[in-house]
Amino acid sequence: MRRITTAVSGFEPPIAKEIQELTHEEVVPDRFLDLLESIPCSYLVMHNDSMGSANQLAIEAVLARGIAAGRVLFIKSYEAGDLYAVTKTEPNAKSEGQPPFPIPVVAP
Repeated sequence: MRRITTAVSGFEPPIAKEIQELTHEEVVPDRFLDLLESIPCSYLVMHNDSMGSANQLAIEAVLARGIAAGRVLFIKSYEAGDLYAVTKTEPNAKSEGQPPFPIPVVAP
């Protein structure tokens, strides 16, 4: 069984609340990646059309850091959004393309 975390109305579970708070910071901290790994989250779908440009850039930055560190894997872009795998949970996931944003080079 895999958990699915998504937005809710009414009572907000603690994990959903923390995701909401972390992803709406000016700079999304790496704690967001820690949280995804601890859930454990398998896949992350970014619905780009439902985010503001500043929020999208902040989330892309943390995802880029996660990709560079090997914690997140870009899978594929779809019309509705982009699919990523959390590699701690899904170590055998395979990418089908390049992320839609630049990935920083990590020094050895």
